[in-house]
Amino acid sequence: MSKKKNEKRVLIRADGSKKVGFGHLVRTANLAQELIKAGWVVKFFTLMEENDKSPANFFELRNLKYRKELKTIHDPAKVHLEEMKHFNCSITILDSYSVDDSYRHYLKKAGVTIIAVDDVYKHYSHSDIVLNHNPSADTSRYGDYRGKMLVGPTYSLISPRFSNIKRKLPSWLSPPNILVTMGGSDATDQRTRVVRILESMTEKFNITVVGGFYSARSETGKKGSGVKHKIEFIGKSDDFPAVVEKSDAAITAGGITTMELASAGIPFIVLLTDSFQLDNAKEWEKLGAGIYGGDTSKLSDEELREVFSRFIALNRKWVTMGLSGREIFDGKGAERAAQKITEFLS
Repeated sequence: MSKKKNEKRVLIRADGSKKVGFGHLVRTANLAQELIKAGWVVKFFTLMEENDKSPANFFELRNLKYRKELKTIHDPAKVHLEEMKHFNCSITILDSYSVDDSYRHYLKKAGVTIIAVDDVYKHYSHSDIVLNHNPSADTSRYGDYRGKMLVGPTYSLISPRFSNIKRKLPSWLSPPNILVTMGGSDATDQRTRVVRILESMTEKFNITVVGGFYSARSETGKKGSGVKHKIEFIGKSDDFPAVVEKSDAAITAGGITTMELASAGIPFIVLLTDSFQLDNAKEWEKLGAGIYGGDTSKLSDEELREVFSRFIALNRKWVTMGLSGREIFDGKGAERAAQKITEFLS
């Protein structure tokens, strides 16, 4: 594949599935779109389950080039390098927990420039640039790493559409609109449990339930059976910012959705669905943008009900919490990251 003079090309390895969620795809897609604006040519490389079409649908919806391979391929690092040669590029972005030290070492020995998107402080060896966009990101946890670093929410890889939402003031005379969204996959179906508990509460509110990438579109418009609460289900949403815009507060898992909500000025409860989310979940409470509700696997229904009641009782502080979130995430993080990467590699 021919390459124009001074043209920058990058192959991005990112994976998404029902098991690992879609956070890696969402954040690298946001970064890719900013790199494209800066003149880069971008292509994705992703591994998929044999009967899982969701990652491919994700890329096609965003008009992003991609190459897919089954997760059963024998040597993904070798295939990755072959795709880089075919794509005529020497730069790669890695954002997958399946990419280990030996994978990165193989690429580095071949002369590849590596940008590692890493939020758990262990997927950055042999990289030239490490990017950690979490609010709890801590440079000291990278030890003696000597590469370039883009660390903290200044470089948050979220869509600018969330920060452009015009935050409305909640009406205290009508039930608040509560958004329930438990991540891109919600493999353990926590949203069903959350809705069941909300339905049992005496407080009045409207509930919008958004499914992940593996939800059926036929769920959209389905009404709940709550007596005191209006409940609406939305299957896979192609326009999540539009759903967020109608919300007063949210109950969410601890992935990239928390950053999107903060950028939109929506206060939230973080419910842990994976241990690696713990640092961020606790950080949100320190920052005043949300509250940490606990680990769903360790909380009884009654304990979760108490968490929800505590959050609803804070509704007079929701506006302040939303403003705190917006102070941290201004929607320009992906643009800044793309600019810095371009600068570092020029």
